[in-house]
Amino acid sequence: MSSLVGLIFNKKYHRGFTLVELLVTISIIALLAVGVILSFQHQRAKARDALRLANLNQFKTALALYHSEVGLYPIGSSMHLGSAPEGQTIYTCLSGEGFKISCNADDKIFMVAVPGDPTSGQYFIYQSFIDNSGYAIDFTMEVGTDVVGKDENCLTIDGIMPGFCNL
Repeated sequence: MSSLVGLIFNKKYHRGFTLVELLVTISIIALLAVGVILSFQHQRAKARDALRLANLNQFKTALALYHSEVGLYPIGSSMHLGSAPEGQTIYTCLSGEGFKISCNADDKIFMVAVPGDPTSGQYFIYQSFIDNSGYAIDFTMEVGTDVVGKDENCLTIDGIMPGFCNL
């Protein structure tokens, strides 16, 4: 028995880790790495949602300033703000004449650079009421918050509502 214990603890025969020990260690490290990566992806999605809400707040403020100056909201139907799919017009400026592709130095400008959605393939889509007394902006959230749901949402004068805008 003592010769067996001596053999196990003999440095000549016990030089490193066994293959099983190495595989277990590597699999534990891999599982931890996957957990960290998934956590970072979730946090990045939450950060993009926070940026969307900040952009929408800028829209709401600029549109309120426009309305107080002009008396109506900008005319528009299915206008892509800040970014758009290929082949669609991108409106990047809000002037006294409404949303435009670009603003001139002579224009009265309410929003110099209209922000786009932080995720490619998703867009802010503006439409005004028929009588230009209001507006709606369709947008999509990735994760959502306590107040704003995940997926499709609609920003109007009254705030944010779940689902796409139905004017």
